[in-house]
Amino acid sequence: MEKVCEYCKNPFVPKRIDSLYCSHSCRQLAYVLRKASTGNTIDGLKTLTYKPDPIVIQQTKQESSIEPGAEEKYPSTESVKTAENVNELTDKKPDPSIKESVPVNYPSIVNNETVKKESVLPVNTDKKESTPEIKQVNTVTKPKEEPEQYKQYNSAFLLELFNLTEARDYHFTLYRLLHNNKESSAYWISLRFRCLVECLLTFSEMQFIDLNDLKEVCNAFTNLIQSRSFKYLPSNYPYTKDIVQLRDTIKNLCLNADEDEEFTFRFKKETRLKIIATRWELASQVPKTTFSQLKFTE
Repeated sequence: MEKVCEYCKNPFVPKRIDSLYCSHSCRQLAYVLRKASTGNTIDGLKTLTYKPDPIVIQQTKQESSIEPGAEEKYPSTESVKTAENVNELTDKKPDPSIKESVPVNYPSIVNNETVKKESVLPVNTDKKESTPEIKQVNTVTKPKEEPEQYKQYNSAFLLELFNLTEARDYHFTLYRLLHNNKESSAYWISLRFRCLVECLLTFSEMQFIDLNDLKEVCNAFTNLIQSRSFKYLPSNYPYTKDIVQLRDTIKNLCLNADEDEEFTFRFKKETRLKIIATRWELASQVPKTTFSQLKFTE
């Protein structure tokens, strides 16, 4: 069963029933974006409220809940006062067997009253007298569960991330360079740079990775730097140095790693902060694209 990711709005097949996002990156981006909308503090989550409609009100609106023919068994209280009135409405002769069985099979709902009071079962649900009896019937329904209340927790890492993005303040520059300008060299580089950043963050969350996968990402960085678009990037493009530094770091790791051993890929805290901030900044201007869908050479 497919769902729609609440962040990127793309369909996906969830691994769990309560999954709301297609990937860990979308879930993290949505969380950071939700935090950012509340300002520089991290205590900005709004408490979810849920006000379910009462079952009694919903059932009182269903005036046609009695099946056809039920009027013969339970006539309206406006015209039924005695057993003779019941016979006049149904055009049937009184049946002694029914009279004897009514007190046993159909006891009164309110205070164990007589058979005459039992005919108060509501047909017209607009009457006030029928309200207590409907509430009594609804007591057998499954009790409603209270919505789960979210708790707020302080995170030193998120606070540092907010401070970093505020200090860099790349949003306005990226908007001017990338918004409605998909043919520019800055957009071509940014689309591929975000894809490589997503790959690196995914590698850092895995227990072990294949060294050949990391080499492919390193080669993609090299092709990006050697491309014509990279040479003609505007002077105010904010990620030019970051792309070169990341390529050099990954290249050294690949050259010094032993291919016969399992390879673990991790970032230092400062590098991880910069990469997550970069992904968040680029997410507002370029879409998320898989590595196999892009070409890194022109």
